[in-house]
Amino acid sequence: MERFEQDDRAALLAEAEKITQEAVQLGTDTVMVLPRNGIDQFSDEKIMNIMTDNIAAIASIGERYGVRYMIELPAFTKFRTLQQGLEVIERVGKNNVGIVVDFWHFYAAGCTPEEVSRMNKDHIFGVHFCDGFVPKNESDSWDETILRSCMPGEGEIDLQQWSDAVKATGYDGAWSVELISPAIWEKDPVITTKTLCHSLKQYAA
Repeated sequence: MERFEQDDRAALLAEAEKITQEAVQLGTDTVMVLPRNGIDQFSDEKIMNIMTDNIAAIASIGERYGVRYMIELPAFTKFRTLQQGLEVIERVGKNNVGIVVDFWHFYAAGCTPEEVSRMNKDHIFGVHFCDGFVPKNESDSWDETILRSCMPGEGEIDLQQWSDAVKATGYDGAWSVELISPAIWEKDPVITTKTLCHSLKQYAA
């Protein structure tokens, strides 16, 4: 998402076109935009300019296909805050750009449920219902397969507060369980799925 040099950006937009076409073929209208650490060395202003330019260009692609894009804000990058995401939406000025409220990334980036509860529901394109832990020291790893290797309710996130905050906005779209745990992935999928569905209904219903 953060590719900005001429050739790299052209490759980004070609990839966006391909993924957007695939989304249409699959019958979905929403694609996730996932920045990483490729421009963390730059100033906040330059990062915001790059992200705005790239997301605006991708949003224009989506307008041709009726596809929208939800921005994820990874807690371990410099493009991580809800305020940054909302500013990009405002700068882009297109109604097919929104945000996915990811409980773990928001919590780990220092966002609060109160901030989420004040969001415009039209800016929420999805919810990642998940739990986990955050690094306690600067030297600690941001390895998600370690920090998020737990079932919902087993981490340090107050799932009820975050779920209530989303519901307070009036959002009535899709929620999905996000489970980043190779150890749990290897367990009986029938039992795991039933447990996850129960947890989601417990907090999101």
